[in-house]
Amino acid sequence: MVVTPGAWLSRVVAKWGVEDSRLRVIRNGVPLATFNTEPAARSGDLDILFIGRLTNWKGAETLLLAMAGQSGMKLTLIGDGPELPFVHNLIVQMGLEGQVTLGGKMEQSKLHDRMSHAHVLVLPSNYEGLSHTLLEAGAAGLARIASSIGGNQDAITHEQDGLLVPYGDVMALRAALVRLRDDEELRLRLARAARAAARKDDFTGTVDAYVKLLEERAAG
Repeated sequence: MVVTPGAWLSRVVAKWGVEDSRLRVIRNGVPLATFNTEPAARSGDLDILFIGRLTNWKGAETLLLAMAGQSGMKLTLIGDGPELPFVHNLIVQMGLEGQVTLGGKMEQSKLHDRMSHAHVLVLPSNYEGLSHTLLEAGAAGLARIASSIGGNQDAITHEQDGLLVPYGDVMALRAALVRLRDDEELRLRLARAARAAARKDDFTGTVDAYVKLLEERAAG
């Protein structure tokens, strides 16, 4: 058996020649009890998070370009990686020092707390299998924006529990950010729907699915 965390990856594996009868999708699990806050109306700037390793395929530079010239929103980049010097220099060159914060590495408990106080999670990468970050952001009640590639389409249903934009499209990403900044009703609707959708990804369900699979295989 070959287990994948999402339908998109399952289709990829099928193209390698793995028979459908040997494929099983078991989604990544999220400890839902960790995220016990409901989305709340905001006051002040739209608080945006990027969480991920700073590599040249995660799209942090696209997000910075989308932020350029936009008021009423602030961004925290959480993570480290080889592109950190480049990202730092881009922030300075674009004059975004007062609007963008480099959060660096963060312990999981602190990260979850930070997510509970934010409004939007953006993942503009060019590859994802099934992003745990997107699932946790949904459980935390954040509105989510992600590139419309790979497993992001398994994690987000466009316009229902998040927004999908073409990878690398600065103007489309900017337009999505502006929508969530200017339309509080939309942001809250997407955030609440994301939190509701996260219920199917409770980690206990993931464990149960693996136990069931192992029992099936053991029984022959």
